[in-house]
Amino acid sequence: ERAGKLDEALDQLRGARALCSDEAARAALDGRAASLAERVGRQAEAAQVTAVVAALTDSQDAEAPLTSYLGLDRHLRQVVAERLQKADIADVLPWLDAIDPSPGRRTREAITAVLALLDARSALSRGDASTASDRLGPHLSTLKRVSEAKRVAKRATAELERERRAASEDALSAARSALERGDLDEAGRMLARVDRAVASEEDVEPLAQALELARRKGTLLAQYAAMRNEGDLVTARKVAGEIVDLDPTDASWTSRRDELLDAIRDAWQIQTVVIEGDDETLSPWGRQLMLHEVTPAVRLTSSGSLVHATVNGPWLSVWLYTPGGKLARVLGMRLPEPFDAVLCTTVEGDQVWILGSAGRLLGLSLTDGVPTVWESYADFIDEGFMLEGGAVTLDGQARYLWLHVEKDREPQIIVVDRHHHRERARDTSGYLPCVLPGASTDHGGVHVLHNGSGIGVHLLDRRGQRARGLRAPSRLATHSAAVRPVEGAVYLLGSDAERGDEGEAVPFEVVAIDADGARSAPFLVEGSDNELLHCLAGSRARDRAFVYWYVRGEGPKLTALRAGNDGKLEQLYRVDLPRGGWLVQDAEARITALAYFDGELDLHQLSDLPPQLDRHAEEDGYDWPRFSGQICGKINQEDASTIRMRHALLFADAPLSLDEALARHLREHADDPTALTEMMLALDLRNEQERASAAMQECLERHPDAVPLRALAVVHAAIAGRWAEVAAAAGELDALTTYRPLARHLHHVVGVAQFRGGDVATARRIWEQGAAQPGDCELDDYVAFVTALQGDAVEDGGPAPAAARVAAAIRRADADLQQGDPRSALRAL
Repeated sequence: ERAGKLDEALDQLRGARALCSDEAARAALDGRAASLAERVGRQAEAAQVTAVVAALTDSQDAEAPLTSYLGLDRHLRQVVAERLQKADIADVLPWLDAIDPSPGRRTREAITAVLALLDARSALSRGDASTASDRLGPHLSTLKRVSEAKRVAKRATAELERERRAASEDALSAARSALERGDLDEAGRMLARVDRAVASEEDVEPLAQALELARRKGTLLAQYAAMRNEGDLVTARKVAGEIVDLDPTDASWTSRRDELLDAIRDAWQIQTVVIEGDDETLSPWGRQLMLHEVTPAVRLTSSGSLVHATVNGPWLSVWLYTPGGKLARVLGMRLPEPFDAVLCTTVEGDQVWILGSAGRLLGLSLTDGVPTVWESYADFIDEGFMLEGGAVTLDGQARYLWLHVEKDREPQIIVVDRHHHRERARDTSGYLPCVLPGASTDHGGVHVLHNGSGIGVHLLDRRGQRARGLRAPSRLATHSAAVRPVEGAVYLLGSDAERGDEGEAVPFEVVAIDADGARSAPFLVEGSDNELLHCLAGSRARDRAFVYWYVRGEGPKLTALRAGNDGKLEQLYRVDLPRGGWLVQDAEARITALAYFDGELDLHQLSDLPPQLDRHAEEDGYDWPRFSGQICGKINQEDASTIRMRHALLFADAPLSLDEALARHLREHADDPTALTEMMLALDLRNEQERASAAMQECLERHPDAVPLRALAVVHAAIAGRWAEVAAAAGELDALTTYRPLARHLHHVVGVAQFRGGDVATARRIWEQGAAQPGDCELDDYVAFVTALQGDAVEDGGPAPAAARVAAAIRRADADLQQGDPRSALRAL
């Protein structure tokens, strides 16, 4: 004990007690051993404290010493804290005591947390609030009892917010400066650096809006410059209007927009004629015009007025009629690129959309006749396909354009997003596309398709995506479809696909299909013939179907049907119609009207009661001979059977495409010019003039002297409007007319070419010669017309008196024009 070896002394005392038998001595030894044991414990604790203090003071890695510290009793930890001179580590000790972790993993977490707090406090003292926040953030839950952690976190957060606010203010200032000098990219980069969590929305939002406005204006300015360089005045004016809408305070763009309006009026030669009273001398409806020939160009407005678009070369006319059928206004203009034909007219509000056969879409204001859209979609039509029709969706902006194209009798529906000028959808599985009037929902059209086991109807949304399919009777060959009030429900007009093999007339059938797929029993339209003209219209306003159809030898009929409560279709009425009518609708199919001609245009909105048709007294009218466009194209019927046989062979070569079938027949008859010509005429029967002309040119190179081919070339030149080429054929007319099927028709078109060239006498002579040839061209009318025009005496019967009156009217009109009175000239005509 005196040597300081307390552990050995304690062991000896305990050993001596075990050998002692005296109770008093043993008690004395126990007391002395207890005192010595207390001294041994105090010595051990002092050694522990000294070791921990030394480790905390000298070690570079505090984790192990802090682990030892946590292993001490609390009173020893206090001694360590009192003796420790290392300030940072001394601060850590009470933090650990506050956490008071349990041994094991929690000890390591606590030590890591307090060391992170130490680092965070140090970073904060250096002004590095970001590092402080990063170090402290993951450990806040462990340090939740440590007040210093809360203080450091609060101060770091406040400092970070101050820094972010200052950085945002600097970025805002830089963005403003960049925007003022027109550097939009730099302004955008600076604005992206703004922390909206700390910046004031009152400062940020106006600047963001100004930047977006500047960007949009920059885009529009580039578009405007491009359109002006391309000479597209319509799109340039539209862009200028958008710039005015963006910045109404910029008077210069208002002025440019107005100047462009004047430029468009001049360049397009826009004219508006308001019809006064009953003066309809400008009306395009001649006695010979059948409305069904131009029905894609006819549409009702939402008020029931009729809009009709016609083209003549580069000239477009839009005719506007009152709901009673009176011509009210005519809008005329010269298109930068002519339409061959008007394929579609859609009216929505004040806007009329007109689709031309070349893929051009024209948007036109009905108020002032100014074009608002002039766009080309020809690049969406693949080579070899012909545009057959189309529509625009009714969504207030005509967002989607539907194009119906065909090649080799195979149709496609192409849906184009006009806003982004990109294809949205393409459907190639249908055999009879039918675009119906759209409603306010997405179901903007219907496509009639094969579905494998019969005929199915697939509803497409306005973007061209398939919505769902409806089952039609498997035997029904569907001809057309019409809408019903409930979205997704349709009427179908078709005929029995299993009948008609023996030449019998197959009547129409109408089927109503509900939105859930339930269908009515077919309603048979008695007396109808599916090969004759027909039209189906449905109504969104009321569940009605109207069928316009023909009876051979009797003329047109109108049948109205409604869906009864028992699911059957009931006939409301069936009436006879005057010549030349058709069914027309507004864009949403809420109004259906019957338009027909009996001396003048009549328009009757249809209802549950039969229309009261006023039949005008027959006038001594005159069917003008045609001097432009398609000149009849009639083949001598005595020779037509062979051509019809060629037609049957050519179009019956399934599964060959038409081009493949044509190539095969041309190879088989390569050395027979007559057979080759008959093949071209068979193509003409199916309005395949382009294919016929291309094949004819190849045949002419092989047989340049073949009369049948040369005769057909003259006919095709007339179809194409190459009248100078047709007129030149007059010198060899006798030779060309040795080909009997075209003999009379050649006299017809060559006479027209001479007349158009001003040589009336030669035209008369050629027509008189042609009248003696076999065939069906009505040349007597032409002869009577030019006879009267030349002032010669005419017979009292037939068309001659009317022709004389027409000739007199022309002379009166010429005189009025010489006196500067065009309106009187129009009245005379």
